[in-house]
Amino acid sequence: MDSVPIEIIRLGLGFEDYSEMARNVGRVLNMRDKWKGIFDRANSELPEWVSAIGIRLPIAMGYDRDFFEEAGLDYAKGTPVHGCLSAATADYLVRHIDKLKSDFD
Repeated sequence: MDSVPIEIIRLGLGFEDYSEMARNVGRVLNMRDKWKGIFDRANSELPEWVSAIGIRLPIAMGYDRDFFEEAGLDYAKGTPVHGCLSAATADYLVRHIDKLKSDFD
């Protein structure tokens, strides 16, 4: 990937994290029955500032051809399941909460 969305930078993350988020999409697609739990956990564990930034990430991902390629998805077909980018983002942020840094720190 040549670039990352500004939201990644604002969360204190980098290229490797964004690539890992892309690869996480396939993992999350295989556990659709757990999405509610992922979202519930993200809502209860992530600080408000992370949620405010993170909620915009799936929108940026949806327009990023490189992200789709890294995720193994066909950009021309769009996301295979509505909500998969949001679930993958929430899952990644919760599992890597220790990496997150406010851009105001």
